[in-house]
Amino acid sequence: MDSTRALIELATDGAGKRLHHISSLSVFGGSQAGAITEASPARDEVHAQGRGYAASKWAADVMVQRAMEQGAHAGVHRLGRISGDSRTGAASPDDMFYRLLATCDAVGSHPDAPALRTNLLPVDVAAAAVVALALDGTDGGPIHHLHHPDGTGLEEFMAVRARLYGGSAEPVTLERWLDLVDASGRVLPIEPYRPALREMAREGTAHRPPPALDNRATLRRLDALGVAIPAIDAELIGRYWHHIRKGGEGP
Repeated sequence: MDSTRALIELATDGAGKRLHHISSLSVFGGSQAGAITEASPARDEVHAQGRGYAASKWAADVMVQRAMEQGAHAGVHRLGRISGDSRTGAASPDDMFYRLLATCDAVGSHPDAPALRTNLLPVDVAAAAVVALALDGTDGGPIHHLHHPDGTGLEEFMAVRARLYGGSAEPVTLERWLDLVDASGRVLPIEPYRPALREMAREGTAHRPPPALDNRATLRRLDALGVAIPAIDAELIGRYWHHIRKGGEGP
């Protein structure tokens, strides 16, 4: 039995049973000309050799879509950048964006890099959204994109940091920021991602904005299901900083 046929049987076994695949927006390898929506085709995306995680998510995503084309009752939920809890600010210290913020805090500066702007969706909201969509008995569409509709940049986080704790909120180039990280003489949280950021600075891709995202179809479904998307405002950013300043300890 091939893997697609196995997925079909899993997704159609029993009345009302449905397969829900948790995927990622990283299935899109950068070939999209316009905004990425739930209707954007992912079948022909290509991923660089160093992006094994994205490639693995893409392979599973395409497999589920093929199963749906052959009659499987399934849904695909693609997650974007997940941030800390909206109520407590608690986040995983291993998350790349958390590591980036903690390092900006440590060196007192942040990189001017539009490529690092991201659409943060709090983890508790993402979890509530997945559950609501999985339990939804109506046909709300087989593919959902779970990301915040508005992008947030490091400059917004650093402006709140300056108001709360003092210090500068002035940006520097990514190359200069990485030099400050090196000059600190410490192993800072961004260390696992430092080579990739150095490559980004060297190639000049730091100034390229991230792909445009448009998930209005998913947001309409979530609104109907009673799942609200909070603003990534100064109050919430302040809770994130409080958690970072505590060293990633629990709330």
